[in-house]
Amino acid sequence: MIDLIALGLAHPRHDPRPIGKPSSDPPHSSIAHLILPAYTASGDLHMAELERRDLVLALIGAGPQPRLSGIDLSGLDLSHLDFHGASLHGADLSNCNLHRADLEGCDLSRANLTEADLSHARLRKAHLQYAILFQAKLDLADIHAADLSHTMLKGASMREASAAEVFLKEADLRGLHAEKADLRGANFGGANYEGACFDGAFLTGAINPPGGGVNSGMQRAVRH
Repeated sequence: MIDLIALGLAHPRHDPRPIGKPSSDPPHSSIAHLILPAYTASGDLHMAELERRDLVLALIGAGPQPRLSGIDLSGLDLSHLDFHGASLHGADLSNCNLHRADLEGCDLSRANLTEADLSHARLRKAHLQYAILFQAKLDLADIHAADLSHTMLKGASMREASAAEVFLKEADLRGLHAEKADLRGANFGGANYEGACFDGAFLTGAINPPGGGVNSGMQRAVRH
């Protein structure tokens, strides 16, 4: 049993110092008796009974590029937090609130982001290969040059997202809403965008774009 207070990763409630690195929110309250039962030397995490959000705040405050691979954070409010460069490979982030979170350069490959709120989130150069973003919300998110190859985005929303040079090879884009998204230079090779909406999207220089790459007036249901 590892006591995070003893390790300096959590502070008593009377200590006003915040835990974690919120990017633009007010400081979060600290934890009195947060205990991590098994955090291995390799950085892999095995969850038990504890305050999951508070654990995340402690870990991302412990040092750069925390490893949270396989962690279950489903349903948590993680809005505005700074996960820059973290490893969240295979993590369960379903139904999470990640509004305005900083996930730049994160490894989110094979993560479950079903119905997650990623609106206004920063995902530049993030790795999301084989991730599940079923009905996820990415409106106005910054996903420039992110790798979403083989990603499941069925029914997701990407309205007005900044997604230039994004990789969408072999992605499932069925029913995706990407109205007015900036997808210039995006790679759609092998993607399935049946029933997707790209009205008003910018597709200049895109590879295998829906509708031939016209910047406006995209058909509401593209089939191939």
